[in-house]
Amino acid sequence: PFCHRRNYWISGFVFCEPLFNKSFKMAMSGLKVLPECTQTYQDMQIHKKSDSKDTPSRPLRALIMQISKDKKSVEIAEKIEVAGEDDSEQESEYENIIRDYVPKNSGRWIVLDLCVKPQHTGQETKRLACLSWAPDDAPVTERMLYASSSDYVKKALKVPNWIQCNDESDLSYATILDK
Repeated sequence: PFCHRRNYWISGFVFCEPLFNKSFKMAMSGLKVLPECTQTYQDMQIHKKSDSKDTPSRPLRALIMQISKDKKSVEIAEKIEVAGEDDSEQESEYENIIRDYVPKNSGRWIVLDLCVKPQHTGQETKRLACLSWAPDDAPVTERMLYASSSDYVKKALKVPNWIQCNDESDLSYATILDK
């Protein structure tokens, strides 16, 4: 193939300059992650308080994101604060979040602030995990949109712990802690 721009040779392959230097600003599906999503995720990383004015400030337990109605961006669906003073009720909070805020037939990205106890250290540590929920019961086009955008959302948020969930057994509390 002919390329009229500068070519680069890398281990026997020719790359055209526009392809080699291109930085992607959106997912292959055309979605953009809104700045409020990345800012809220960064706030969760440093365990800041939520900016809710009508309730006392508490750290966030979960951030639930969805594809906007116009299918052009990733937006915040819900911000859920920690219910108790500590992490003793974490399992019941998790079950309530999944039951109340995660639809059974529509995709979501769920960022959770969990307190886990790894077997090799035995000490409790806080960890952010992102669940990519694309249920088998969702319409095919929606599942494809969530699947094609998940990698971009992961890169935009810089999420280290990514868990793919396709059915309700993948969403169980024990399964999430094992991953």
